[in-house]
Amino acid sequence: MDDRELRQYCANVLEELEIPERADVNALCDHLEDIRGRRISLIETPMPTGPGRPCGLWVATAEEDYLLYQKFTTQAHQQHIVRHEIGHMALGHKAAPVMPDEAVQLLMPTLSPDLVRSVLGRSQYSNTEEKAAELVASLMPLRAEGMSQRRSVDPGMAKLITHLGRSLERDST
Repeated sequence: MDDRELRQYCANVLEELEIPERADVNALCDHLEDIRGRRISLIETPMPTGPGRPCGLWVATAEEDYLLYQKFTTQAHQQHIVRHEIGHMALGHKAAPVMPDEAVQLLMPTLSPDLVRSVLGRSQYSNTEEKAAELVASLMPLRAEGMSQRRSVDPGMAKLITHLGRSLERDST
């Protein structure tokens, strides 16, 4: 799938989600809970930083999904991290194998390792899945604001959209 097809695919996934106008990340989670029939809990947690380290994780149990996001960053970045993880859910990405019990306990000390069936972290996806989740995360606020139906876009937002599109088109080799 080339970048243009990927953008169209992500736009179609977002269209199918029917995101309510003015939906913040909590409203997005509520909406996704209704669609998927699974509870989603948001957990702010200090996470190790550095190259190759995720700033967000999707932890799935048999009954509930947990979206962990970096505590030590801006609120706007936290919301983007959550939307990125929601993007993986909406796109139907599959989890990596379960982490060792010790790692699960470190990240979520109140959750029994036996309950965790899968963990998704940003470093666990193929490049295409990462691009798709990032694109969905970037497009969600536009859908929530109803901007896809407006005739004009704020010049600053148009510049951001253009920059994101160019970034996704770059060859990552």
